[in-house]
Amino acid sequence: MLDKVVFFLHVIRAGSLSIAAKQYGISPSAGSRWLNELEENMGVSLVKRTTRKISPTQAGQRLFDRFNQIHGQINEVFDEVQNLSHEDRGTIRIASTPLFAKHYLATIIGEYVQIHPDINFLVIETAFDVDHTHEVDFAVRANATYRGFQDKDSLLVKRALLQEPLIACCSPDYIKQFGELSTHWSSNNTSAYMPPP
Repeated sequence: MLDKVVFFLHVIRAGSLSIAAKQYGISPSAGSRWLNELEENMGVSLVKRTTRKISPTQAGQRLFDRFNQIHGQINEVFDEVQNLSHEDRGTIRIASTPLFAKHYLATIIGEYVQIHPDINFLVIETAFDVDHTHEVDFAVRANATYRGFQDKDSLLVKRALLQEPLIACCSPDYIKQFGELSTHWSSNNTSAYMPPP
């Protein structure tokens, strides 16, 4: 139905079925059949045919007026979407911890830019939380989690990327001076204790 309505718009603009058929890429006989089927489906006569020209009826003029504007908007939407599909451009702003930026982000951005050369990246290296969604598009954080840990409220949508174990360590000189670390077990958690330096 939509194809037939769009063809009808071509007919009214051209004032000729054969010219409209040529513009639309179909034969005049197919165009005539489309118009007849459109009129049958809508239950109303849409065009007045003469040997010289085709003109709209009152119903046809109403259909033309309403769909002509919509057709232009549809074409604009199609063009906009198609341009986005093969011309990604703009700036992506990322706040990241320095270690993640160094060991992961540089490689990820490099691979992405090879595919989408018109995309720019602004990387803000910070160990602090960035909650202002209007300032960045993505924020990479590192959180030390343990039982009972309560993360603060945030407007950001969160997704875990990776996990790394937390290890308490010290230098051999520290052990020589203060002794090896001892582990204290309790019903709630496990923690390592070191004497103060």
